[in-house]
This record gives sequence, structure tokens and C-alpha cells, in this order.
Amino acid sequence: RFLDSRISIQSIGILELLKIDMEISESISLLLSMDLHYYLLHFTFISLYIIVYKLILKMISAVYSNWTSTTSTPSWSGRSSHTSIVYDNKMFIMGGVDGTSLNDVWNSDDSGETWNLVIAAAGWSSRFSHTSIVYDNKMFTMGGYGSNRLNDVWSSPDGATWNLVTAAAAWGVRYFHTSVVHDNQMFVMGGFGSSTKLNDVWSSSDGSTWNLVTGSAGWSTRYGHSSIVYNNQMFVMGGLSSSRMNDVWSSTDGATWNLCIATADWSARYYHTSIVYNNHMFIISGSDPSSRVNDVWSSVDGSTWVEVTGAADWSVRQSLGSIVYDNKLFITGGSASSSAYFKDIWSMESLSVSDSTSSTSVATTESTLPVQQSIGAGFMVTNIAFVGYAALKYLNN
Repeated sequence: RFLDSRISIQSIGILELLKIDMEISESISLLLSMDLHYYLLHFTFISLYIIVYKLILKMISAVYSNWTSTTSTPSWSGRSSHTSIVYDNKMFIMGGVDGTSLNDVWNSDDSGETWNLVIAAAGWSSRFSHTSIVYDNKMFTMGGYGSNRLNDVWSSPDGATWNLVTAAAAWGVRYFHTSVVHDNQMFVMGGFGSSTKLNDVWSSSDGSTWNLVTGSAGWSTRYGHSSIVYNNQMFVMGGLSSSRMNDVWSSTDGATWNLCIATADWSARYYHTSIVYNNHMFIISGSDPSSRVNDVWSSVDGSTWVEVTGAADWSVRQSLGSIVYDNKLFITGGSASSSAYFKDIWSMESLSVSDSTSSTSVATTESTLPVQQSIGAGFMVTNIAFVGYAALKYLNN
């Protein structure tokens, strides 16, 4: 009886509420003329879901699409294929290429406004397309390309003093690979080896002894991909295989990989960056089949992606760095061509950041509060509010 014709949809004001979406409003008007209140109520629930979903997408875009450049120009030279990490409550930038290979180390403790030269020539040789992570309260730098391909591993407690962990890691020479920290181990994945693309996965608990997890992962051989740790899983995304890729894979152990999606909504690309921020995965910039891009995409599961912006405030680029510091997401440097290197830093801050400044690499961040839970709760609240309001109107009549 609650759903019979005694319920006056006009008196409840649902039509006014649904004017947020004109297409739904027109459909509601048609249903009103047929006096099908029961079906209208159910359709209203579905319509509200659609509206809430659209609003969520708009909110995500609004929250994550505003980027701000630092007020000062960084002291380090414009560069790409460098590494960016957070350690000891400071942002670090290491190595890369600015026309020549670099092995300098810089840090900042004021969100990138001022940079301090930690060391002009670190213990490791000049290189680019290497990886850097934080593990066991030390910074690690691994592999890359200098005068040749490398497979050395170095560690440092401060960025100035570097110790050679191994001159020749078991995973062999490579660059454009990825490394993450997961399950209390360091992982190295894929890249370009001595003469071919790779899809192997290696792990280590000390940086010296490396164990082959798999010689051929579920994802195809590739380099220029990105890897992150999110929701207690490792993710591998995009890269260059036989062609540019936009697939997403996940694994809890590095041996067994699950395909999240074969063709994500973002264009196939490599030389992009990925990061975890505010319980979202982000894919940023890179080089797709048509050109370098400056788009930003986010996801809470690796399968469904939302375009945050198709054109960020910063210029199109590839081989950039990304870090999370002081509750903000930062991008650093990158290149527009083989001779045009960026010397800039941009940041974006969410309106509702739950993570505090991390003293470890972004790669170690593991989300524990999936956004789907919040969205689901929002839908539940919407239902309760609607039914409660309708019940009160019914009783008053």
C-alpha cells in the first residue's frame, strides 16, 4: 500500500530533484502521465543512482584536475628519466638525463619550493631510466643506462653517502624497468635487457641476493611501463611490448598475475608514471601512439578508469617523476622531445586527503579503504533518505 497511488510524487518533490539530469526528468514526466507510481518509484531509485554516480565522477574531476606550479624554479637542471621518491620527510630527485646522463641528488623539505644539492656526483655512475625505492630505512637505486646498461644496486641512509650493495644483480642489466616494495621485499620487473624486452620478476630482502619469482610473467615482455602497490597487490600497467599497451595486471606474490583489463580507457602508452594517492591509483602523462600526452586517469580497482582531465595545466610530456608529499600529488620534470627537458614541479591537492606525508617511497603505499565502500555507503544513505522522506509524506497525508 505504501507504493500505491496515495503517494504523490509531485508533493514529494522528486521531479524537482531529478531536474539535475534533464534526460531523466523528461522520462519521469512521461511516467507521471501514465500514473505508474510503483514503477516510477523503482525507476527513481535507479535514476538517483545514475545522478549520484555522475556527481561522483564530476567531484573526482573537480577534486583532482587543479594543478599548481611551484612559485620558484628548481635548482636542478631540466631532466627526464630521473627518479623521484620521498624519504626522511624530504622529496628527493636523483639522476636522469638533461642532454647528458646525471648522478646528482637533490632534496626539498618545503614541497619543492627550494632544493638543496645533496651531492653533485653520487657513488653510483651517471644514469637514466633507473629505479629508486625506499626499503629498510634506506634509499636504493638500481640499474638504468649510463655509458652502458647496468644491474648494480646501491643504498644510502641520507642521499650523500652511497654503498654498493651488489655490482651485478642476478636480474641482469636493464633499464626502463620498474621496482616496488611489497610484502617486505623489493621487486624488480620487466624492462629492456641486454638485447630484448623482458617480463621477468625478481625479489630480494636485502638488495644483494635476488630470487627469480618468474621468468615469464602473465603480462607480455615490455619496457617503459609503470608499477605500483595498491590494496596489497602489485600492479603493472602499460608500456611498450610489440606495440604500446594499455593493459593492467595485478599480483599478490609476483608469480601469479591476473588481468584486470586488457584495454583500459586511457590510451595505450609508455614512459608514463603511476602513483597511489588518496586511495586511488593514478596514471599520468606518457607517450601514446599519436603524441606525448598530459592527461590524468584514476581508478579504485585497476579495471574501471575515470578521466580526471584530458589536458592538465602542465605541458605534454613523458618520462616524468611523481611523488606524494605533504598530502599533495607532485609531478617532476619530464621531456617534450629528445632535446627539450622540463625544469618544473606541479602539485595537486585533494579536498579530502586521508593519508599523511609518507617517509617511504610511493611504491610502498598500500590502500586499505577502497573507495567503492564509500560510494556504496552513499547509495545506501540515498535510499534511506528517500524512503524515509516518502514515508513521512505518506503518513502526513
